[in-house]
Amino acid sequence: MERKTSFAENESYHVYSRGVEKRKIFTNIKDYDRFIALLYIMNQDSSYRMSNFLQNKKNLKNIFNEKRSTPLVSILSYCLMPNHFHLILYEKKEGGISKFMSKLLTAYSMYFNTKYERSGPLFLRPFRSKHIGNDPQYLYIFSYVHLNPLSIINDDWKNNGIKNKQS
Repeated sequence: MERKTSFAENESYHVYSRGVEKRKIFTNIKDYDRFIALLYIMNQDSSYRMSNFLQNKKNLKNIFNEKRSTPLVSILSYCLMPNHFHLILYEKKEGGISKFMSKLLTAYSMYFNTKYERSGPLFLRPFRSKHIGNDPQYLYIFSYVHLNPLSIINDDWKNNGIKNKQS
């Protein structure tokens, strides 16, 4: 399937995907931690096998000490929700976003399917993306991504605003 938004080097994009059938893709803190670790370690030109890292009984938090080759993208922002995620990515290398997303989604799907004894795709395909072309779009999308989790706490916050419950 051809992508609606073609990627270009030195440009920024809002990239997002959700679980098939709106299923939860993060069920506990360890799932979130694994995805964040994969955001870091899969963002490189070289291939990387998580199983090699984990076989050495290393703590997942130590993944951030691992050496990486040239990053494919700059991760400007991210938000992880129970059934979907948002990333704001800057493509540093031609084909970087596509390669990074392929590595990230494959690695996380393999982890999730093994852990929860399931098979098949975890994410809708293809992942969605929108080009961010100007400053007003940047301001909007950064706000959108960071305010997205508020809907978990208060799904009507857009209409009623944000209130300090302790006052």
